[in-house]
Amino acid sequence: MIGEDRRYEVFISSTAKDLRKAREALIETTIKCQYFPSAMELFTRVGARSVGLIEDCIRRADVFVILIGARYGSEIEESGKTYTKLEYDLAIKYKKPVLAFLLDEEEYSIERGKLPEGDPERQHDRDLREFRELVKQHPAGGSTFVQYFSLEDIGGLQESCTLALQNAVSDFDGRGGWIRGELYDELKSRTVLDKKVSENRFFKRFVDRLNTFDVLSTRVVEKVPHLKRAIADYFLDQYLGRMIESGVRNLFFESGSSIAFLSEAFIERLDQEDFMRDVSRDLNIQTNNVLTYLDFVLSERVQIELYPYGPPEAKYGATFGPLTVVPRREPPIHPHPLSKKARKAMEEVRDRLAQRYQEHGIIFMAASGVDLAKDSEFPGPHVGSFYNKLFKRAILESGCPTVIFLDETKIPQEFPIGECFSVCDQEFPWVSVCQARPLAIAVATNSEETARKLRRLLEEHNLCNIEDKYEKTACTLIASNQSFQSLWK
Repeated sequence: MIGEDRRYEVFISSTAKDLRKAREALIETTIKCQYFPSAMELFTRVGARSVGLIEDCIRRADVFVILIGARYGSEIEESGKTYTKLEYDLAIKYKKPVLAFLLDEEEYSIERGKLPEGDPERQHDRDLREFRELVKQHPAGGSTFVQYFSLEDIGGLQESCTLALQNAVSDFDGRGGWIRGELYDELKSRTVLDKKVSENRFFKRFVDRLNTFDVLSTRVVEKVPHLKRAIADYFLDQYLGRMIESGVRNLFFESGSSIAFLSEAFIERLDQEDFMRDVSRDLNIQTNNVLTYLDFVLSERVQIELYPYGPPEAKYGATFGPLTVVPRREPPIHPHPLSKKARKAMEEVRDRLAQRYQEHGIIFMAASGVDLAKDSEFPGPHVGSFYNKLFKRAILESGCPTVIFLDETKIPQEFPIGECFSVCDQEFPWVSVCQARPLAIAVATNSEETARKLRRLLEEHNLCNIEDKYEKTACTLIASNQSFQSLWK
């Protein structure tokens, strides 16, 4: 019955540098409990650390979860508080149920003792100890659950959080949250909509239809959106001007949540960059990504065409047109070549792409993961849909300039045998793509260490031209081969 199955929003607070894995584990736990996680890395824009935004998120959250480890964190200049302390104070202010997980005392002492003498954190030994003691108490105005955890037992932390969330939600007695599946009601509850919109039956139908693309919707919200936006912005900063100067006017935005973030950032540049205002009318854009298509249609600034034309696939919101005449296959256990029918359909799409994008064009694509292991049976990009495999194969075989957008959760990622489809095979090996096709891989990570490891791996795959930028919010890099670089000189 409506009203009996609600989903709740959970704000997750912690320092980032020392608790990233624990934080990600709690985000995953929240999702598995069928609640909505709200955390800094899930905000739409990178580094969106506006105090007003933080306060608004906590005010509307149903439950506040805080992780306290062995670091005090960075301070906000205006208040002198750390972001974690600010978030905790706001949770108390708005009387939110607080679920607090503190690093156990022995591990806390060990981790704190590892800090070098010159580390600014050393100045906050007393502050952090007082904060831990404050959280262990029960401040007036809200209920607090406190439990210790170990960095060596993330699974135990997840189990404790699951139980604590369930107990907290049971106390709501059917209040708060929102009704699962009613995305339109969710929009109405969170946004003040004009009556002409809120009572528009067509608007409601459109929103409900978008909500059926469950995998795409989940990835946009839950899968490190701050990294996807970071690499989108960095790539456009580095290449948008170069592409326009080189005469690129044909752009293809392929399916995937990473590409939806790229198209969002691209549309913003149409208004922000003076030189884009002059060339936008000459741009010809195609996409098989339903989110990107709608975004461009509503922007009213460029020509946008859905290709291949056809109904969007149920999970991913992607169109595959003539490829869908090929019978679906199950994910392989061992590599196998394309059937004659699959190859014929794929080549039809490949030739169309080559005709349009080999000269004065570029293709932006994504992948579920990229296996970079030298001994892998399934090296290179892999995807969760058979038709998506055929379409990405068409892209890579076309020889068009191509950029693959990824985040650290997707590269290097071992091929999940029996679950995904490899884009490349012995007939069309990944190594030949890296060596002979104009290819770049654009990736964002949470840490400089991870970015540097990826840099070395990508250089081993002939993607030796590296452009990178290391910041606190995200580390971004673009690795390309010589064939790709020669296009922009």
